[in-house]
This record gives sequence, structure tokens and C-alpha cells, in this order.
Amino acid sequence: MRSRYMRKGNESVTVAVSSFTREDAFFLSCMRSLGIGVAPYLRCRSFPQDGFPLKLFSTLAETPENRIVAAVPCTTVWTVDDVHDDDVEGLMPPLQSCQEACSSPHVSKHFDLLYLSLYFAIQACRTTSTSSWSHWQRQLSPPATFKSDVEDAAATFLQILSENSIVPPMELMLNMCRYTQTHSCRLTKDRMKLNLKEGPVLAVMPLVDLMISQNVAEGNVALRRCDARQLRSLMRSNPLKCAKQHLSVCDDDAAYWLLETVVAVKEYIPLNL
Repeated sequence: MRSRYMRKGNESVTVAVSSFTREDAFFLSCMRSLGIGVAPYLRCRSFPQDGFPLKLFSTLAETPENRIVAAVPCTTVWTVDDVHDDDVEGLMPPLQSCQEACSSPHVSKHFDLLYLSLYFAIQACRTTSTSSWSHWQRQLSPPATFKSDVEDAAATFLQILSENSIVPPMELMLNMCRYTQTHSCRLTKDRMKLNLKEGPVLAVMPLVDLMISQNVAEGNVALRRCDARQLRSLMRSNPLKCAKQHLSVCDDDAAYWLLETVVAVKEYIPLNL
């Protein structure tokens, strides 16, 4: 283990530098494929829990408050309204067909979850620039022993859809259902804020999903929105990896979600909203 200095704005902090692991490289490849910017001192680590790895974020340095640890483009936050067939080259069944496949009550109550899971499963069947992200999703999915009524609903949903549409394999669909069920959150109706308990809009927010904890009384990071112009300015004192390529091609008013520390956070302490 060695140390080096990193500069954050007008402050210098000492960072413990360990070897860059395969897990670090894979994490960055996933974030880069989605245009998500991450602080160079942010790390994602796996811990075993209930038979599958739980991933948590922490920093390699003691991080002052009001520091940006990640920037997530709104184009990579998925809701039913934000799924576009162009993303999967015409393979996504029409929205109306999906709604009709959810006509029975035990299926219809899970429509948003099933629709997003179907989209993720179709993406995972393709070789694209986001294939590393699909692999990341499968890693985060609970094992098949994780049972719920969503799986029965998914089987019915996919069976009805298969009569008129090309559908992904059932096992992959169930895998993505487990992922979406355990890694989704709730947004306000205008999709501008988190509302974890009563929000009407189901959403999957990459990276943010791993910082949402129901067991933390008060989080050490907060979520806020900004536009690309503001982010470019903020990055002068808050450097982010993997963000430049996406920023270089988006308009100034393109929206981002920022994850920002609200208190000073010691190194290796999990980041939680």
C-alpha cells in the first residue's frame, strides 16, 4: 500500500493507493458505457450476503462535504416513459401489446417492473456498447432462490407476449425481474426527485441504486439535478472519470443527477442516500 496526494478544489487529501483490481476495471467499463461520471477515488466492492455478492460504494480518501462523487445522465435513468424502441433496434414489443399482456390483476400490478425487465432482458440478448452494463445487472440480480409473486406474473406476461412477439429466454427475463425488483426506486410524478416510499414512478438509476438503503437513518450523500453546462463547470474542481465523452456530445441543457456528499465521509465508509 502506498499513498499519494490528490487535489479537490483548493484542498489536498492523501489517498491510499492499492492495486487497481479487475473489479475496479469492470465497474469503470460499465459506467463508461453509460456515460456516468465517477470520482477517481470512488470504489465499488462486493460483500457476500444471503448467498450472493452485495455491492457497496466507498471512497479511498476522506472526502469533505459538498463533493461530487458521481454524475448520472438522465438518459440512463429508466422509467416506462423513457424506454425507447430505437435503443433495441425494433425488438421491443409495442407498449400496447405489453399492456394487453398484463390484463389479469396479478400481472397488471407489476406492469412497470415487467416492462423495464423486458427491456433489460432484450438489451442483454444483444451485443452492444452497453453489454458490460447488462452483465453488471446480472451480477446484481439475487439468486433464483429469491422467490416472489413477480416471477409468476413474469411467466404469464412473457407467455402471452410470445404469441405475437419475439421475446427473450424465460430464465433471462426472470433474472432481470429479480434485478429490477431489488434495484429500482421511486420518483415523484415529474421525475425530478426521489420519493422512495410513495413515489408514483418506478425507476432504475444505475449506481444510485446501490446507495439507497432502508436501514440508514441519515445518509451521507444526497441526490440533486443539474444540466451539462453546470456539470462542466463543477468538474473543474470535482474531476470525474468516464464523463467526458458523453458530455462532449450532449447539449448544454442535458440533465444529470449528481451524487454529492452532505457530510465529510471517512475512507471506506459506505455511501448511502
